[in-house]
Amino acid sequence: MLKDEIREYRYGIKWIKGFEFTVGREYLLYIHSSSNEILKISFKTFYGIKKNECHKLSNDILSAVWYFFFGHIANACYHKFKNGEPVTISKAMLIGEGIIIDEGGVFKSVKKIIPWEELEIKEYHTYLAIFSTINPKLYATFSYLNDWNTGVLYAVVKTIINSLKQ
Repeated sequence: MLKDEIREYRYGIKWIKGFEFTVGREYLLYIHSSSNEILKISFKTFYGIKKNECHKLSNDILSAVWYFFFGHIANACYHKFKNGEPVTISKAMLIGEGIIIDEGGVFKSVKKIIPWEELEIKEYHTYLAIFSTINPKLYATFSYLNDWNTGVLYAVVKTIINSLKQ
């Protein structure tokens, strides 16, 4: 997989369940290329053994992946947006007026726009929430483990919001 082919990533922790309680965790990172290859990096810890070392290793890998690959992709997306081009990241489209999200479920999906002036984001450990401050029913969530490029979406949207406040 070449650097220019890398397009998306997702990451997170899956809990390893025992008979009645959690016995460990699996750290996961998936990198997706334009040639449809998926590189999976994973490691596990059980019963808290080397939990801190695994957590640090996971953070170090994510920092390196961001520095070498996805920081550049986020910058490119932001510059595209600033040039007036629509940018699609994960399940969201960023346009000059705001962000277009899918509202609805599997059978019925409606695209709605949240204007930049009323857009708010909240970052949690496992997901990102994007919502309207005016209409609380207008929102979308993006999982770091299940949705591609949620980290890139967060960085670009946060940068746009910060630039509009200046």
